Amino acid sequence: MKRILAILVLFQSFSCTKVIDLNIPDEAPKLVVNAPFNSDSSWKILVGKSGPSVGVVTPVTSISNASVSLKANGTPLSGWVVEKELSFGGGWSPTADTLFFFTLPGQKPAAGTVYQLEVSAPNTETVSASAQCVAPVSLDNIVRKDSTAFLNQDYFNECTFQISDPSGSNDYYQLQLIVNDSFVPFPFPQPFYTNDLIINEFTDKGAFGPDKTSLGFYLDEPFFSDAFFDGQTRSFKIHYPSYYHITSSQVNLVLIRYSKVLFTHERSLRMQQEVGNNPFSEPVRIISNIQGGLGVFGSKATSSHELVK
Repeated sequence: MKRILAILVLFQSFSCTKVIDLNIPDEAPKLVVNAPFNSDSSWKILVGKSGPSVGVVTPVTSISNASVSLKANGTPLSGWVVEKELSFGGGWSPTADTLFFFTLPGQKPAAGTVYQLEVSAPNTETVSASAQCVAPVSLDNIVRKDSTAFLNQDYFNECTFQISDPSGSNDYYQLQLIVNDSFVPFPFPQPFYTNDLIINEFTDKGAFGPDKTSLGFYLDEPFFSDAFFDGQTRSFKIHYPSYYHITSSQVNLVLIRYSKVLFTHERSLRMQQEVGNNPFSEPVRIISNIQGGLGVFGSKATSSHELVK
């Protein structure tokens, strides 16, 4: 015992703490552009400027002194208006941040059109991006059946539907089940079960895998592609809790078609959220297509169908 204590004392006498000062240079600020768009809504582009990469919680500041140029198949669009909105952060003491959006009131993107975006601001490099507006893909032959499955003392409705995928293009999707409940003041996504391998295509790529039961994988707004049914009409089946149809809830099946860059951007955001503050996980790089800056310029198109009682 005395020998062990002597070794510990000897080890502690030689141990020390060394402070190393790191000189991390400040990067020049970059423009940050958040501009997802779809043919159902008018143009709305958020412009910000990046700040220091360390030492701040929110390194991006929204700005109003930017110059925005947008062309549709080479033809300039005009009529820009700067609108202000308040965004409240989370936590116990939220702080209201002012967001500046550059809008074209009454002007909506057109499916199939290629748009070229250019944004400039004082003391920053001019940034640019281009993207084509995608068209929606419909949900067809939708059939809902009451309480066809049972799990953990709960009943689950069955819903089957078809997707007719466009041919000659790589397409990317997200499937959602949106509930408008009388007891909740805003719509919210409802996870659902499915054994379909196509809908499960990317569910094992995040930090956490989905739960598996006899009804299939428990999925929350999953992403998938047409890699295995390109140009074909394919049937799908999901199960979701039946108690929403017992109450006064409205349940909508939603299919979102993405352009490739917006799809990969949204997936990278989801994966970053799943990683969270896990110190043992690999960092997730947020996908950007803004040349000279940060952010995303891409399109999506939504199809929705109410699952009537």
